[in-house]
Amino acid sequence: MNKIIIKNARRIKHLEFSLPERKGVYLLVSPNGGGKSTFLTILHKICNGKAFAEKFKSSSRDGNIDDFRDTEITYICKDGTKATFRKGEKRWVSKPKDNRRVLENFGYESSCFIEADPKRIAIKNDEIKLGKRIQVADEIKTLMCDWFSEEDFRKLEKLKNAKGRGRGGEYFYIIEKSNGRSYSEKHFSTGELAIVRLLTQIDSIAHNSLLLFDEAELALHPKVQLKLLEYLREKSEKKDLTVFVATHSVPMIENTDPNNIFLLEKSETKPISPCYPALALGSVLGLDYSNSCDAIIFVEDEMAKLVLEKLRDYCIKIGCENRVSQIFARIYPVGGYIQTADLANKVKASSPNKAFVRAVLDHDVYERYEKEKSDPVKKYEYHNFMEEHKQCLCDLGCVPERDIISCITSKTELKDKIKRDYKVDPVSTTSKVRKNGKGSTIYKKQFKELLQRIAGGNVREEEAVKHELVEKCIPFLYPEEKARQIIGKIFAAQKD
Repeated sequence: MNKIIIKNARRIKHLEFSLPERKGVYLLVSPNGGGKSTFLTILHKICNGKAFAEKFKSSSRDGNIDDFRDTEITYICKDGTKATFRKGEKRWVSKPKDNRRVLENFGYESSCFIEADPKRIAIKNDEIKLGKRIQVADEIKTLMCDWFSEEDFRKLEKLKNAKGRGRGGEYFYIIEKSNGRSYSEKHFSTGELAIVRLLTQIDSIAHNSLLLFDEAELALHPKVQLKLLEYLREKSEKKDLTVFVATHSVPMIENTDPNNIFLLEKSETKPISPCYPALALGSVLGLDYSNSCDAIIFVEDEMAKLVLEKLRDYCIKIGCENRVSQIFARIYPVGGYIQTADLANKVKASSPNKAFVRAVLDHDVYERYEKEKSDPVKKYEYHNFMEEHKQCLCDLGCVPERDIISCITSKTELKDKIKRDYKVDPVSTTSKVRKNGKGSTIYKKQFKELLQRIAGGNVREEEAVKHELVEKCIPFLYPEEKARQIIGKIFAAQKD
């Protein structure tokens, strides 16, 4: 895996970043001043030798202003070769001096850096003159019509204004009206102007390239932000692009897979990934999760969320106290148990008189805590964690994939029901998964294998099967008394 190590580059003190091997669209998320633009410039250097000279400039009059002399940026290829860049007295130098092979081995054809600068939305002051008209790609016209619900974009063209022999020219977007008159980009909305320029840039990018996009949401309505995100995904797939989008966009973050979100935290030397949208938005925007709900419940991942939802439904069905069904709760997957508890504490402190807050952790955290208590040599890592977060912690009472796999392969009644309903033997199916790696990883792979076998490779069907399987397992994971205890503690009070 290709890797970049960054030291003392503007706001980034130390960051180690392994580039994803999969093509796709990845979001870079951090608060303002978190280093997103700096990081995009460092990625741009892979294919643009002048990137540092253009973007990391020091004052020519006073070397202490915008000083990069302590900056060190190392590019490491998967084959172990590396190149380190430092700022010399006048220019950036690398070791080894011939760094081209190292950067070429990252495997990208080119890079396109769409910066968050006035060029994205600025209206040109030049006077528009008669000139050659150039057709705009049909795809761009169709997208403009769709995204802005404006059929006029079907007649979008580019008008070239020559500047004189050898001086190139300036291009303006124009739209011809039915009466023979035209209007130019000078009268487009800011969002329309930003998008038509973006689409033109992206349309021309080479296959197998890096597309780097700073503040993608600039001047765009949330609906258009989502359409842009989907368009980037389609382009990434068609052109084998690796796309990094630096953003604070709520709709973009909410609609991105956790595996495709990188959260840059100043206190961390590596980005947090996978990163669930709840953690990203909480860290970046400090969102008020308590709006329009009675309870805010943070869990470790999507499976924990599904188990908790099905457990609550089960408790209502068997007759828990009325308040369990009356409380309107929002459940957010976050990530690791520490991030889950930290976010719960943060939200609890920011909304003390609103909804009550819980961090519901997988049971293996409690298992480790109990094991630690019985070993006097341990440093009480879990004990200290429990004490620090005790006001909001609750136990889910199971480790989702591990305990579900255990149930469906050992409980005869459940095993027979799955065989009968799906015509699949859960024991033989899960046993085919190789038993290498960490325990939690193995159980996740086994559960995934079972879902795929039942759903026949249909992704949408997999999601439905997952819900059905969890629902079938709940009574076996949680006998009635245990179910009441777990849910009772989570919903113990409407205010902390």
